[in-house]
Amino acid sequence: MTPGSAQLLRQWLLLERFCAASVWKSIAALARSLGICHETGDVNVTIRFSSEVARYVEESRWHSSQQCEYQPDGSLLVRLDLSGTTELKSWVLGFGQHAEVLKPVSLRAEIQAELQATLEFYEGSGVRVTQRPSPHYRKAR
Repeated sequence: MTPGSAQLLRQWLLLERFCAASVWKSIAALARSLGICHETGDVNVTIRFSSEVARYVEESRWHSSQQCEYQPDGSLLVRLDLSGTTELKSWVLGFGQHAEVLKPVSLRAEIQAELQATLEFYEGSGVRVTQRPSPHYRKAR
């Protein structure tokens, strides 16, 4: 092995080690998120799903902390320990009347406000009233 190739090999190994560490750091940071949104909080969430969607929700693994408990009426309680709720809001809203956030109260209020704004829009005003931009909103460049 020539001195140049030995140096090149050392640099390649260093780069490989750095990239692997970065990947693992990213994976660890996202482990408590519901998807790809990195948040740093600590949120315990409880959602009740109606009996109509309970089996679908229970059969899918949405998050590693997911705990499911069927209720006597056929509904399903799902408990999640997350780093934030940004992506969870859209997920819950996607189930419509079949999902009810029980905890935390702050998330329940955010879902309720979103549903109220949507109802007002569909009731005919046609004017979107927002207190703050959606986290999914990006300004055009």
